[in-house]
Amino acid sequence: LSELGNIVLNAVMGTISNLLGLKFSYSIPNYAEGDFDSLLPFHLTIADTKVLLARTHFEVGTLEIDGNIILFFEVGSFQKLLEAIDSCSKVAER
Repeated sequence: LSELGNIVLNAVMGTISNLLGLKFSYSIPNYAEGDFDSLLPFHLTIADTKVLLARTHFEVGTLEIDGNIILFFEVGSFQKLLEAIDSCSKVAER
């Protein structure tokens, strides 16, 4: 699952980076099990953290995997992401 998570994270972040023309720095994903509340406090000890939660469903061979991907952003990075998305949506509206 960690390898699959790494592949998915690279695909998602690479796609967002390419579409928005942004560069991201991110670390290798960690696999953890638990409910949202039990996973969240550990990462919120980092000042100015924003959280993005994505529900997921994977099919790998005969396995079906349901779960969530939680991305933690520094506030400045998250704000840049929001601004880039806003700029793209304004261009698309024209």
